[in-house]
Amino acid sequence: MGGLDADEQARFMATVGKLKEVEHKCLRKVLDGGCDPVDGMPFLVTEWVEGMPLADFLSGNSLDPGLVIDVLRIALEVSIIISHVFGEEGVW
Repeated sequence: MGGLDADEQARFMATVGKLKEVEHKCLRKVLDGGCDPVDGMPFLVTEWVEGMPLADFLSGNSLDPGLVIDVLRIALEVSIIISHVFGEEGVW
């Protein structure tokens, strides 16, 4: 499996630029990104956030209904922000 060709790399870098504009307290900030000059594999650089991975947090437990509502509300907020940054409506 190879990396991205030149056109794909250009589109990826444009997307990275837009992702760097996305800001929400519940998201890691995208700091940068690029493509490896040798094999063209894309990468993102995001801020480090200390804490427990979501999979470990959930680990077979069900969520309180109030928390489910909060998670859905935040997901919709983030979708609106991403739609604005990309100039394209969608549920991301």
